Amino acid sequence: MAEQLNEFLEKIQKEAVGKAAEQAEQKLAQAKAEADKIVSDARAEAERIIAEAEAKAKQFAENGEKTLRFASRDVLTYTRQELENLLRKVFAEKSAEILKLEDIKPIILKLAANCEGDAVIEVPEGSDVEKLQKYFMGELAGKAKGGVKVCPVKGLKAGASVVSVNGDLKIELTDETIVELLSSQLSPKLAAVLRD
Repeated sequence: MAEQLNEFLEKIQKEAVGKAAEQAEQKLAQAKAEADKIVSDARAEAERIIAEAEAKAKQFAENGEKTLRFASRDVLTYTRQELENLLRKVFAEKSAEILKLEDIKPIILKLAANCEGDAVIEVPEGSDVEKLQKYFMGELAGKAKGGVKVCPVKGLKAGASVVSVNGDLKIELTDETIVELLSSQLSPKLAAVLRD
């Protein structure tokens, strides 16, 4: 009976060891499958993170380039405007020197002589209106088709305007018109210089 008992114990032991080995193999296979899945998921997540980071880096670089382009355009626009403003200021300050009434009298005479009727010559406030009136009347006697009247204009700093009384002609040789003329000629050239 002892032998049978030993055989029976050996059989139980073999079955238990076999079952334990089988369970261990199953658990090992299951653990390996889970480990493979974790590694596979980790790789997929890493690839997703890398792709997302690359996309964000590309977008950041594109946004940076656009911002830089806009900023450089704004700087050029601002610089051009500031230069134009500065030049306008210089032109305005120097226009009184450029448009001295004594220097432009011959031009005013020709313009007033070509008016169809009476002409009004607008001059800066503070000008000697009586002296100018005598000068223009004396020079235009017999040449003009109408009379001439000299009128001071508040706010006019330099130059003069010739206005036909019937309104068909107004020619301005004033500080403002000269500043506008010079600025309009300068602006496209200044813009071209700043573009290059």
